[in-house]
This record gives sequence, C-alpha cells and structure tokens, in this order.
Amino acid sequence: MCKQLSPLLQNDLEIIVLKLLKRAADTNLFIAEESRKALDEVCQTFDEGKIVEVLLGFNSTKTSSVKISICNCLKTLVSNSEENFKRIRNYGQLVAMVLGYILDSSQEVRYAARIAIAATAKHSLEIDEIENILHSMGLSNASIDTVWTTINKDLSNPNTIPALSSLITKCT
Repeated sequence: MCKQLSPLLQNDLEIIVLKLLKRAADTNLFIAEESRKALDEVCQTFDEGKIVEVLLGFNSTKTSSVKISICNCLKTLVSNSEENFKRIRNYGQLVAMVLGYILDSSQEVRYAARIAIAATAKHSLEIDEIENILHSMGLSNASIDTVWTTINKDLSNPNTIPALSSLITKCT
C-alpha cells in the first residue's frame, strides 16, 4: 500500500515520519512495533534523499527511542540503496549523526548506532570513508578514538552485530 501511495504522500513525508517516530516510542508495544514496521516501509518506499533530509531535522533530539529509530532508518536505507547511498545528498551528515550516537549515554542507542554503522560499512561505504566522516565531525581526539575503536572491534568480530541485534530486540 505504501508503494502505491508514495507519489501522493511525498509532500507529507515530514509529517508522516514525525508521527511514526513519536509512535515508535509509545509504551503500547503493539503501537510501537507497528510504527517501527511502518517507518521501515517508508524508508524502503519513499525517495531516500527526502528521507535523509527529514531525519536530519531530528539532529538535536534527546529521545532515545527516536535516535534508535533513526539508526534503524539508516540501516534500512543503506541496505536498500547499497552503492547508490553515496549519491544521496547529505548522506554524510546522517552517517555523522549516527556515528555521534555511538557516544550516547543510552546503551540501546549505542547498540543501534553500532548496528547501523556496521550495515553502512557492509553495504555502502568503505571503512576509510566512514573514518573521513568521523574526522570531519569536530569531535575531540579521545571521542574519535573511542568511536573508531568501537567500529573496528565490531567489524572485525562477525558475532558482535548479531549479538547487539538480539540485545536491541530485548530492549525495545
């Protein structure tokens, strides 16, 4: 249904994503899960550039569930577009935003960010491109080292990402 309606709903994408992000944080598990599924469908169906633009509008959000949903959106976008992901305008800003989530105080957000960055490295960007984005973020050297060490550890151990995914599933 989302595929058939996407041309009609393109102008309302920001409102749709906003509502879905809010509902994904709902305490009612059924509503939250259905909102996550709908958000995933939106990321698969709508124009990737517009989705990235909308997600960048949530750059200053403090809500952990919204950050987790943004990480899931990045993972979906890179899985669907693969090499074409680099052609999306502002993709580097979204990757930088999720890289910053690796330093978040919420453990669930950190796990979701690590999964999203691993998917990005697997499907779309080379590790040196991710490193360049990380260095362009203006973080302190200690923060850069922390993020970079975490990413390298995740990518070198094939069991890390499935383990993190199972922990995220239990938390949300």
